[in-house]
Amino acid sequence: MASFQSILSHRAALLASAAVAVTLVAMPDAAQAQAIWGGAGSTTFTSDYNLGSNWSTGVAPVGAGVAALFEGTGSTSVNVTAPVAVGAVYFNQIATSQSYVVTGAAITLANVAADSIRNFANAGQAISIANDLNGGVSRINQVGVSTLTLSGTSTFGTADVFLGTLVNSGNLTINTVTISGTGTYTNTGTTTGNISNSSSGSTFNNNSSATLAGSLSQSGGSTANAGSITGNVQTAGTFTNNTGGSVAGTTTVTGGTVTNSGGTFGVVDNGTGGTFDNTSGSAGAVSNAGTATNGGTIASLTNSAGTFTNNSGGSVAGTTTITGGTVTNSGGTFAAVDNGTGGTFNNTSGSAGAVSNAGTATNGGTIASLTNSAGTFTNNSGGSVAGTTTVTGGTVTNSGGTFAAVDNGTGGTFNNTSGSAGAVSNAGTATNGGTIASLTNSA
Repeated sequence: MASFQSILSHRAALLASAAVAVTLVAMPDAAQAQAIWGGAGSTTFTSDYNLGSNWSTGVAPVGAGVAALFEGTGSTSVNVTAPVAVGAVYFNQIATSQSYVVTGAAITLANVAADSIRNFANAGQAISIANDLNGGVSRINQVGVSTLTLSGTSTFGTADVFLGTLVNSGNLTINTVTISGTGTYTNTGTTTGNISNSSSGSTFNNNSSATLAGSLSQSGGSTANAGSITGNVQTAGTFTNNTGGSVAGTTTVTGGTVTNSGGTFGVVDNGTGGTFDNTSGSAGAVSNAGTATNGGTIASLTNSAGTFTNNSGGSVAGTTTITGGTVTNSGGTFAAVDNGTGGTFNNTSGSAGAVSNAGTATNGGTIASLTNSAGTFTNNSGGSVAGTTTVTGGTVTNSGGTFAAVDNGTGGTFNNTSGSAGAVSNAGTATNGGTIASLTNSA
């Protein structure tokens, strides 16, 4: 959450810039002038933006060097009856107690890298702009603990959301929306551009049926997605992908927690320090070096470090490759598993397809077949290998489980300590303390 001091500093800086703008008013034609809606000098108080008598100057603000100020006076309904070009539109910089609804014709704002829309309104206030807005490279600055909603077709360079909420329910084209402090950006329409969610108290909501045609970079804060993100997501905060939510690009988790709760991910790269919980829903190829769990569907898995747990209902449809860390099946389903040197695969319960092992592996569920080239494999009570077990190296131990056929080659060790095995062919080292259907010893 943004500290009180940081909020005051941010607001003071903006007020200082506003004070400069007010000072410049005394310099006609040299800098930005201002007109106050319903301010001193107004003789009418209708909703017509283009009617000069509704403004303090007696003339409707038109022109790149003029700012339109809405300061808690005038009609709360503002109708732009004909297209206008104006330098900037500021809400409640001095008085912060009035809501406004702006509708009507298009508004073109100054094409400069500065604030062209600024909202200071207080908590409980709402500013709604339904007009098409052409802001060029200029900036939207949401710095009041209120809500600013854009519902038209708009173009801006940037947006800074430090306090309150900025809502896009229309079509917004923008380079970057930066969310900081305790600000919230909510997208219910289409945002074409990128999002930067940067503070511990900041929030990005991409609502159902909304589209972010761009990427999300999140160094803090939280994101809830029930719409579509067409680009990549890089996050160290909290990201929840809800039902209906999709991320088409790569999701890179450098820290924090990413949870899939019924949505869809493309490629996921969960790094050291990151947590990826695919509680339900689906993901494409997953690379894991952090902490990951699965209760949905994953296309394939590469585990290089950390831990991955496949819970009941979870499935990995393609090959699981383990080069490091620990992969545990706790009631889910794996297809083929390749457990390399340095990797650990524990099939505690559930099922797996063909397993190749050169690391450390245990089984208390069902495995379709096993090839052990190095390392150790232990088949515990309740564990079964339905197909042939081929041992070319390392040690395979049966500790109360069931094997079908076993082919123990030169250099391999098979210890049937307890449990049962089918036909056993041995050319290596083998012991039996359980039950074997038949034995062929060739070396």
